[in-house]
Amino acid sequence: MAKKKQPMPNVIMLYLHCTQCIEELPRGTAPNDYQHLEIGITEDLHLQVWCLRHEKEVAFFEMSKAQQDMFREKTCALHSGPGHKHD
Repeated sequence: MAKKKQPMPNVIMLYLHCTQCIEELPRGTAPNDYQHLEIGITEDLHLQVWCLRHEKEVAFFEMSKAQQDMFREKTCALHSGPGHKHD
C-alpha cells in the first residue's frame, strides 16, 4: 500500500501585503481579512501576486528554468484568467 503524502505545514515567516491595503486598513481589522490577493503564474511562467482591491501588482518573482520545468510537470490546476470563475 502506498503511503499517503502528508500536507506541508504553513511555514511562512513573513507575509506579502499590498501597501495601499495596509495604509487603508480599518482599525481592528487583520490584513488578511481586508486585502484580496490573487497569486498566479504568468504567461511566461513567472509568479505574480496581484491586489484585486487596488488592481495592482504586489510582487513579481522570476522563476528559474528548473522551477518552470518543475511547474510544468507538477501542475494540477490551471485556470486561465483574469477573472476566471471557480466551479
